[in-house]
Amino acid sequence: MDQDDLTNVSDPRRLAFCITDLDAGGAERALVQIVTRLAGPDWTPKVFCLSGPGELVAHLQQAGIPVECLGAKSPRSFGAIQRLTAGLRDWRPELLQTFLFHANLSGRFAAWRAN
Repeated sequence: MDQDDLTNVSDPRRLAFCITDLDAGGAERALVQIVTRLAGPDWTPKVFCLSGPGELVAHLQQAGIPVECLGAKSPRSFGAIQRLTAGLRDWRPELLQTFLFHANLSGRFAAWRAN
Protein backbone atom coordinates (compact mmCIF):
# COMPACT_ATOMS: atom_id res chain seq x y z
CA MET A 1 0.00 0.00 0.00
CA ASP A 2 1.52 3.35 -0.98
CA GLN A 3 0.99 6.77 0.61
CA ASP A 4 -1.83 7.70 -1.82
CA ASP A 5 -3.78 4.63 -0.72
CA LEU A 6 -3.50 5.74 2.90
CA THR A 7 -4.62 9.32 2.24
CA ASN A 8 -7.61 8.32 0.09
CA VAL A 9 -9.23 6.07 2.66
CA SER A 10 -12.78 7.31 3.22
CA ASP A 11 -13.44 5.53 6.51
CA PRO A 12 -11.11 5.67 9.49
CA ARG A 13 -9.08 2.53 10.15
CA ARG A 14 -10.23 0.56 13.18
CA LEU A 15 -7.49 -0.21 15.69
CA ALA A 16 -7.97 -2.41 18.75
CA PHE A 17 -5.73 -2.23 21.80
CA CYS A 18 -5.74 -4.85 24.54
CA ILE A 19 -4.12 -4.46 27.95
CA THR A 20 -4.22 -6.47 31.15
CA ASP A 21 -5.46 -3.58 33.31
CA LEU A 22 -5.74 0.21 33.26
CA ASP A 23 -4.22 1.03 36.64
CA ALA A 24 -1.57 3.77 36.62
CA GLY A 25 1.56 1.89 35.52
CA GLY A 26 4.11 2.60 32.81
CA ALA A 27 2.66 0.41 30.05
CA GLU A 28 -0.83 1.60 30.88
CA ARG A 29 0.19 5.27 30.64
CA ALA A 30 1.98 4.55 27.36
CA LEU A 31 -1.20 2.99 25.96
CA VAL A 32 -3.23 6.07 26.95
CA GLN A 33 -0.68 8.38 25.27
CA ILE A 34 -0.58 6.33 22.06
CA VAL A 35 -4.33 5.84 21.76
CA THR A 36 -5.31 9.44 22.51
CA ARG A 37 -2.81 10.72 19.94
CA LEU A 38 -4.03 8.30 17.27
CA ALA A 39 -7.71 9.20 17.61
CA GLY A 40 -8.80 11.42 14.75
CA PRO A 41 -10.11 11.37 11.21
CA ASP A 42 -7.79 8.58 10.02
CA TRP A 43 -7.91 6.18 12.98
CA THR A 44 -10.67 4.88 15.25
CA PRO A 45 -9.13 3.18 18.28
CA LYS A 46 -10.92 1.06 20.87
CA VAL A 47 -9.38 -0.30 24.08
CA PHE A 48 -10.14 -3.71 25.56
CA CYS A 49 -9.06 -4.11 29.18
CA LEU A 50 -8.97 -7.69 30.49
CA SER A 51 -9.72 -6.68 34.09
CA GLY A 52 -12.25 -4.27 35.54
CA PRO A 53 -12.01 -0.51 35.09
CA GLY A 54 -8.84 1.07 36.45
CA GLU A 55 -8.05 4.69 37.15
CA LEU A 56 -6.94 5.45 33.56
CA VAL A 57 -10.30 4.50 32.01
CA ALA A 58 -11.60 8.01 32.69
CA HIS A 59 -8.71 9.57 30.72
CA LEU A 60 -9.57 7.48 27.67
CA GLN A 61 -13.30 8.11 27.93
CA GLN A 62 -12.75 11.88 28.29
CA ALA A 63 -10.82 11.72 25.02
CA GLY A 64 -13.76 9.95 23.36
CA ILE A 65 -12.04 6.56 23.19
CA PRO A 66 -14.37 3.59 23.72
CA VAL A 67 -13.17 1.25 26.46
CA GLU A 68 -14.53 -2.23 27.09
CA CYS A 69 -13.53 -3.74 30.44
CA LEU A 70 -13.88 -7.51 30.36
CA GLY A 71 -13.96 -8.18 34.11
CA ALA A 72 -11.28 -10.88 34.41
CA LYS A 73 -10.78 -11.88 38.05
CA SER A 74 -7.55 -13.73 37.26
CA PRO A 75 -5.05 -13.71 34.38
CA ARG A 76 -6.35 -17.12 33.26
CA SER A 77 -9.98 -16.05 32.94
CA PHE A 78 -11.39 -17.90 29.95
CA GLY A 79 -14.57 -15.82 30.18
CA ALA A 80 -12.58 -12.65 29.51
CA ILE A 81 -10.97 -14.29 26.48
CA GLN A 82 -14.42 -15.25 25.18
CA ARG A 83 -15.65 -11.66 25.69
CA LEU A 84 -12.53 -10.33 23.95
CA THR A 85 -13.12 -12.71 21.03
CA ALA A 86 -16.72 -11.49 20.73
CA GLY A 87 -15.61 -7.87 20.99
CA LEU A 88 -13.05 -8.33 18.21
CA ARG A 89 -15.64 -10.03 16.01
CA ASP A 90 -18.04 -7.12 16.53
CA TRP A 91 -15.43 -4.35 16.19
CA ARG A 92 -13.57 -5.96 13.26
CA PRO A 93 -10.30 -4.05 13.70
CA GLU A 94 -7.59 -4.01 11.07
CA LEU A 95 -4.96 -4.25 13.79
CA LEU A 96 -4.79 -5.55 17.35
CA GLN A 97 -1.96 -4.16 19.51
CA THR A 98 -1.49 -5.81 22.90
CA PHE A 99 0.32 -4.60 26.02
CA LEU A 100 1.65 -6.75 28.88
CA PHE A 101 2.08 -10.51 29.10
CA HIS A 102 -1.46 -11.72 29.79
CA ALA A 103 -2.97 -9.38 27.22
CA ASN A 104 -0.38 -10.60 24.70
CA LEU A 105 -1.45 -14.22 25.20
CA SER A 106 -5.18 -13.53 25.47
CA GLY A 107 -5.15 -11.13 22.52
CA ARG A 108 -3.32 -13.56 20.26
CA PHE A 109 -5.72 -16.38 21.08
CA ALA A 110 -8.84 -14.18 20.83
CA ALA A 111 -7.75 -12.68 17.49
CA TRP A 112 -7.14 -16.17 16.10
CA ARG A 113 -10.60 -17.30 17.26
CA ALA A 114 -12.29 -14.12 15.99
CA ASN A 115 -11.16 -14.66 12.40
